[in-house]
Amino acid sequence: MHNNRRSNIKFKVVLITFLLLIATIAFFLSPIFNIKNIETASLKKYNSKELSQSIESLKGTNGFISVFKSIKGLSSFNRIHDLGMPEEESLLIFNKPYLKDVRINYKFPNTVVLQAVERTPIFFAEYSGVYLYIDTDGYVVETFSQSEKPNMPLVKGLKVTSYKIGQPVIMDKADQLEKTIKLCSLMNSMSMLNNNIDIIDVTDYNNIQLFCAPTLKICIGNTDNLGYKLSMLKEIQKNSEYDGNSDGTIDFTVGKNAVFRPNVSN
Repeated sequence: MHNNRRSNIKFKVVLITFLLLIATIAFFLSPIFNIKNIETASLKKYNSKELSQSIESLKGTNGFISVFKSIKGLSSFNRIHDLGMPEEESLLIFNKPYLKDVRINYKFPNTVVLQAVERTPIFFAEYSGVYLYIDTDGYVVETFSQSEKPNMPLVKGLKVTSYKIGQPVIMDKADQLEKTIKLCSLMNSMSMLNNNIDIIDVTDYNNIQLFCAPTLKICIGNTDNLGYKLSMLKEIQKNSEYDGNSDGTIDFTVGKNAVFRPNVSN
């Protein structure tokens, strides 16, 4: 008698648990959780409409199902806690190489939120006649021909061995890239990359040279006191006649202060 009662209780508990599970699944699969809205902000390279359209395929899908489909492997399993979509994030970065640190998250009840940081290109490197647009992390974000490239310095002296858009550029010497990024990042922070400077020659890091079209050469020397040298150069170009049209050399290697030597015609 007692055994029958226990069996009935167990059966009811199992049945209720099963029914609750079915009801829970049905609830989370209901149309109320279908994605209707995509929230994103405009960036410098990509506007909000362009970014939203890139994940338009998520609209109409169930938010929870989309999250679980996007979680593949243990490496991305930790994204469940914030309802992230790592597969969509990777695909978006692949298709839009100016993006990094992309986050796509499902938000109750019917919205997807896209957040991203854009890469900052700071110089060009040449490889087999192609101009590689390279960012502060050493990634190639785009390629140009000589006539198409934006007004940004070309760095000479780098030995590029291969590249893929959206991937780090491969160079013969890794420290070449690190030093160049450090130099160009500093110049970028000082708003000097568009300041008449056409070429940055890093063939010898103990003798860095800048060239401004048509006839101005700037000898920076080594990287010692680089911030001071660049600050002085910026003030010189801002407050004097030594701009891209000057015919001569601004030399920082002869002492504490820069010296201008005009070119002498034969």
